[in-house]
Amino acid sequence: MAFDIYEKILEASHKPNIAADILAMHLRELTGAKAIIIYKYNSKVDFSVLTINPKRAKSIFDKENLLIFSNRYFENKKIKILETETPFILPKDEEVYKSIIIPLLYNDEKIGEILLLNLPENEQIQFVIYALEFLSNIMSLVIRNSIQYENQEEIIRYRTEKIVENQNSILHLNSVLAAIRNVNQLIVKIEDEGELIKETCELLIEKRGYLQSWIILLDGNKNIRKYAYSGNSDNKEEINDIFGNNKLFPIHKMVLDTNELVIIKENNKDCPECSILYNSKFYGSLLFPLKSGNNLFGIISVAILREYLDSADEHELFIELANDISFALNKINLEKEKQNALNLLLEEEQKFKTLFESSEAVMFISDIGSGKIIDSNNSAANFYGYEKKYINESIYLYDINTLPKDIVLDYIDRAVKKEVNHFHFKHKLSNGSLRDVEVYSNPFVYKDHKFLYSIVFDVTEKKRNESEIARMIQELIKAKDIAEKSEILKSEFLAQMSHEIRTPINVILSFTNLIKDEVESTLDPELFKGFNSVNSASKRIIRTIDLILNMSEVQTKSYDAVFKKLDLVKDILEKFKNEYLSFAIEKGLELVLITSGNNFNILGDEYSVSQIFANLIDNAIKYTNKGKVTIEVMTEDGKLLVKIKDTGIGISEEYLKTIFKPFSQEEQGYTRSFEGNGLGLALVKNYCDLNKAEIFVESLKGKGSVFMVKFLAI
Repeated sequence: MAFDIYEKILEASHKPNIAADILAMHLRELTGAKAIIIYKYNSKVDFSVLTINPKRAKSIFDKENLLIFSNRYFENKKIKILETETPFILPKDEEVYKSIIIPLLYNDEKIGEILLLNLPENEQIQFVIYALEFLSNIMSLVIRNSIQYENQEEIIRYRTEKIVENQNSILHLNSVLAAIRNVNQLIVKIEDEGELIKETCELLIEKRGYLQSWIILLDGNKNIRKYAYSGNSDNKEEINDIFGNNKLFPIHKMVLDTNELVIIKENNKDCPECSILYNSKFYGSLLFPLKSGNNLFGIISVAILREYLDSADEHELFIELANDISFALNKINLEKEKQNALNLLLEEEQKFKTLFESSEAVMFISDIGSGKIIDSNNSAANFYGYEKKYINESIYLYDINTLPKDIVLDYIDRAVKKEVNHFHFKHKLSNGSLRDVEVYSNPFVYKDHKFLYSIVFDVTEKKRNESEIARMIQELIKAKDIAEKSEILKSEFLAQMSHEIRTPINVILSFTNLIKDEVESTLDPELFKGFNSVNSASKRIIRTIDLILNMSEVQTKSYDAVFKKLDLVKDILEKFKNEYLSFAIEKGLELVLITSGNNFNILGDEYSVSQIFANLIDNAIKYTNKGKVTIEVMTEDGKLLVKIKDTGIGISEEYLKTIFKPFSQEEQGYTRSFEGNGLGLALVKNYCDLNKAEIFVESLKGKGSVFMVKFLAI
């Protein structure tokens, strides 16, 4: 039955009232409803009743109540059974009734409703709902068609009126359409953008659609790279001068900034500087950017009669024209990029082929599935001893490998998956000999097929050399152990010698001092001075032994430094100033400590840092006969700088070059003026290196010297 109704309703698909009458009549027969109302929405708060069945129900139909009722269920988009009695038709007996509201939808938007009022409640109501779903879709289709039909009629009526009103506009639009059609034909034929924009401008004028037309093409920096012009020739030379010299006006910036259609009605008012636009009281201009996606190609402009400037159809056609040109420019651009990419690919392919064929490295390309070699270079043929054609046609990777076939294929699979690309194998040559090789393999795709590209390096000699190097390293390790034992023996010997020399010297000093005390009052004064000579010589021997031992520790790297935070002034320099003050006074010298700043902390080894300044201060006093010795401490660029200045004998320029070398002295032989063994400054330099300090020296012969030591401050 539902399909019979379907056919009848479709026959009246353009007359919703008749279709609604047919549907309501059959729904009453199908459901037993007391009344059926079908209406369509004009808006959420307004609707039109299409039918009421039975007709006598019109007398009790209250549109206000129905509006309240429909508003209550407007958001509902599913068939809903209403448990309450409707306010329109009341049952006359005790029988239980229900009402059903069926939404009529189009694109999930409610366009109407069907109300089935006071249905008898029985077991067939679910079947009724299934039928209603089908029939409501038919009615929705009818209402939708009627709305579209009405809209189409309205559009046709409006356009007919516009045609009647302005035949000239239609003729103009036809001219523009003809120009667009011709431009589209150009797009298919022309592959050069310069020729395209030139012929486009000429066509737009030829078809009498526009009075003037120009197109400019811009590069990535928005500079004019090409342009074309056609139309009124009064300002043609000016346009060539402007575009030819890459001049852009505010109007161009406006088009590029807004990225929309720009309308110029009066040049003097809308764009007084726009001399490139046609200037007439009868004409205006349209401008639009030529763009495709994110790609900007340029700007198109046309001059048309002012009466068409505000025409939406004119705008639509002009924008369509611009978009067609943009599409063509984008197509030409893509073709260029495609051709460039193809040329680059061919060039790279040729480079690879040349490299592959001429390379001295062994190379071959193999199939990833079977492991068959499908191409190899001349170096491969020379290395394996086969003809190149035989390798490419008959040899698999596992044929030249000493490993079993399944293991070689597994390695190929791992290389294809990029799990590993570096292998060590033994390869078999045609003469049966074996060579150690390193193989680098990587997958690549060519013409939608995946291959394995391999480079083979013969490392047989390298492996032999590695074995020889390993043997030599073992010998060096043994030699190092022997040398270390020798150094230990040397250190032990020096320590023993120190003990053997220090002990008798200390005994001599002790007993000399005892004898000195006993005979001081009875011995001749000149003879008594001999005790001082003995004391001085003994201390000189002990200092020499200390320097030799310290230098030995530094050179054999057996000195164990203990780094800690030190206050360079309080922990080191003040102590030495007090210690050497009496020595300076004895020589009639002034010893001064000057500090600048309040942070003198460094990270250093206390013993070696002490030895640095002990030697420098001792030397400064020793080589100065008059004047003073100054110890100056200051901060400089995050570093702590200590200067030891003296007014002594100075150092010659020649000796400054070797001053820090062991055993070097400016004066040599037994006639030299000052005692010493040439180890002090060499030890100072090594201790500076140990503490990551820098040492510099400045000196003039006869004027004095300045030794500067820089530490990292903390």
